[in-house]
Amino acid sequence: MEGVITALVEENLLSDQRYCKAFVRSRERKLQGPVKIRAALGAKGVGGQLISEALSQPDEEWIELAAEWLQRKGFSDTGIQQRARYYRRLMNRGFSHSQAMGAIDTVIG
Repeated sequence: MEGVITALVEENLLSDQRYCKAFVRSRERKLQGPVKIRAALGAKGVGGQLISEALSQPDEEWIELAAEWLQRKGFSDTGIQQRARYYRRLMNRGFSHSQAMGAIDTVIG
């Protein structure tokens, strides 16, 4: 069995790096943030360096992703309580404070 795995790695048919990038893309399609994705990859035993490489997007891209989630949920600025509610929901989806606030500012522009 070990020989098969070694052969697959040598032929670049089995790659932790490709797995990590594919995992990140699938979670981005679900509109999840980098904090949640990092935790999920860590729970699967992926190394910190691979995770950092896969999540090395500019903060603006994460803000756009969070803003897309807000727009899908029909966010409209109706007051501080509404903002706080959506801020908490963005944090639970794995976005950082600055990403959540940036998304809220982007949507209410």
